[in-house]
Amino acid sequence: MKKIIITGCPRTGSTALVYLLNQPQDVLITNELGTFHYSDKAFNMAIKNKFMINEAIRSAGDKNWNINDVINLRNGLINTKFKFMGDKRPDYCSSFTNMESLIKNHQDAYFIFTYRNPCATAWSFIKRTTLEPKNKKVGWYALDVETAANTIVHRTNNWLSTLYPNVKHKLIVNYDDYIDKPANLVQVLENFLQYSLEIKQPELTYTNENSCEYKIKMGKRQQNLVKYKFSILKEKIDSLI
Repeated sequence: MKKIIITGCPRTGSTALVYLLNQPQDVLITNELGTFHYSDKAFNMAIKNKFMINEAIRSAGDKNWNINDVINLRNGLINTKFKFMGDKRPDYCSSFTNMESLIKNHQDAYFIFTYRNPCATAWSFIKRTTLEPKNKKVGWYALDVETAANTIVHRTNNWLSTLYPNVKHKLIVNYDDYIDKPANLVQVLENFLQYSLEIKQPELTYTNENSCEYKIKMGKRQQNLVKYKFSILKEKIDSLI
């Protein structure tokens, strides 16, 4: 059984990737249960949260698993029918403590980093914040473009400079490419994992969010601000993809 760890800046398609990878019956990727989080407290809080458990079950589909499988995976005791098990959580790259723990304890894992047009990401931050204004502790909370841009730069720089260079198996997934050509991503993932995933409907797994909505909702000045702040990181990512 191999481990998959999905992380990256929030609102960059990590959830869509979870739904895609969960199509095969021999793959189980939970959604933000913190299976590989350095803190036992954070993990225990997640697995006691009924909403988080329901989300994990929904994203995984109709598979014969329960929370004990996830607990065993965290404790290194897993003996399972699944070929791949893992967890997605943007917060895996939110702190150096977490990233150092991942590097030290999960060198054998397959790391997938999600990436997206920074302007689209910034607009998604603001749109989601508008829908859930009271949820101030989440990584996508931003009331203005500059705050969104600073968070995107910080989170992306974390995984790009610290986590990505220090893990063996790694892949950067561009969410915009996935939206445009979903079938191509399946081939990329199969090559990366060296396994036939048998995903037959990749186009059904991403959200209906308009990837170009930011062009209408954000002014040119705001877009240029985000692009400027992100420019150096974009050059680095483009050279790696």
